Amino acid sequence: MKKFTFGLTVLVIFLCLVFAGCNNPAIVSELGGNQGNSGSGGIGINSSLVKTVYVMGEPLDLSGLKVTVGSTNYDSEALIKTAESVGALSIVPVIGTELTTPGFQDVTVTVPGVGSTSYKIFVNSDTDVSADFIYTVSGDESTGYKLGITGKNGGPTVFVDLPDDCTGFSVNGTSDGDQIKIVTISQSGDNEPVENHPDPIVKVLAGISVTTAPARIVYTAGDTLDLSGLVVTANYNYGVPKEVAGYTTDPAEGASLEAGTTTVTVTYGGQNASFVVTVNAAPADRTLTGIEIASRPDKVSYYYGQSLDLYGLVVNPVYDGVVDKSEVLAIGLSNISGYYAANIGKQIVSVTYQEQTAEFEVTVLQIGWSYTKGAIDTKGNGTVTIKFAAPVTDLKKNEVTITGTNTGSGAAKLTITSISSSNGGNTWSISFSGFSNKNGIIKGVTINKDGIGSSGTATN
Repeated sequence: MKKFTFGLTVLVIFLCLVFAGCNNPAIVSELGGNQGNSGSGGIGINSSLVKTVYVMGEPLDLSGLKVTVGSTNYDSEALIKTAESVGALSIVPVIGTELTTPGFQDVTVTVPGVGSTSYKIFVNSDTDVSADFIYTVSGDESTGYKLGITGKNGGPTVFVDLPDDCTGFSVNGTSDGDQIKIVTISQSGDNEPVENHPDPIVKVLAGISVTTAPARIVYTAGDTLDLSGLVVTANYNYGVPKEVAGYTTDPAEGASLEAGTTTVTVTYGGQNASFVVTVNAAPADRTLTGIEIASRPDKVSYYYGQSLDLYGLVVNPVYDGVVDKSEVLAIGLSNISGYYAANIGKQIVSVTYQEQTAEFEVTVLQIGWSYTKGAIDTKGNGTVTIKFAAPVTDLKKNEVTITGTNTGSGAAKLTITSISSSNGGNTWSISFSGFSNKNGIIKGVTINKDGIGSSGTATN
């Protein structure tokens, strides 16, 4: 295989342009034939995301085309143009060519000294085509060609055979998000329709699934079912799944639960899904004399302002002085006291269950930070970027001080002009003015705000 080198570095940019069914996975999965051709001599071509159906007079559009030569990838129109300009490959017709010959045509990619490969496009001589649809062609001479017709707002794909000598087609139909209705599909010059689809193809609920179980799935006999946190997703015969409400459950929310394993059935639109909860037996002839923390929460160190996270907390009951490790108590934030997100230092958090209490320790830390000095322009304006160890949501200009000196003339009086956040509040950009010229020197940054360390570390 001949290896091509160029006097530039090719940055591989993965693009998925919304065209010809790119936003409808059903189209891509059903297309065959020329959608991933492997040409001669080590040339690979993938046209699954490129436009394949045109109206006469439209220019050739190669957006989404992917060409591979050996280990070199050309996966954007800009890279393909660059490769053409340096003689690495050629495409016929060239990008932007006005397409004036109706029917099937080859788009051929040639690499000098290596070989060539191609894919099919169709140029439609008939302009009487419904704009409600996206059109694609697939197949080859041996298997025959098919026209794919899909609603622009989503929907199933209708496939129609196209003879290799066909020069045009017309479509009369409509589509919306829930159904597609194609009244007739005709080839140009024919008096009779090729296909009739008078009955709408309707979006149908194909099934449901429990994508997130409720937060509470362990109970004690006599407790009532709590569906908080339950997420149910509806799956359709086409299109993406959607989260839904309005479902029912058996047993219903609030129903009293008996000991054992209970399957909760979720029903929506005639479709069912389920999840399982465990119901521990209520203690018989035993007295709850205490509770014991078998495992602390996974997270016991917090930054100022962060909420308590109980994930990983395991609490067992103590009956008549004996720990029952087979039973895990259902503990939520309503059972917790003693945690204060605004109090720096160690804290004792209490867990209370039926008047019995156990404790664990957590630590609340100041939010540390570092800063990076930006460039200073000729007018003496500059920037500082602050990165916090935890999100900060309401930093104000009067809470930040930047000190600096003018070269050769002493301290500068710097004024914060703007302040903005990014990365969920972990990063803040501070703009300031006040240096006499671009040679000003930033000496330090301080922050005066509860829960945040007053001084940070300079990274440059």
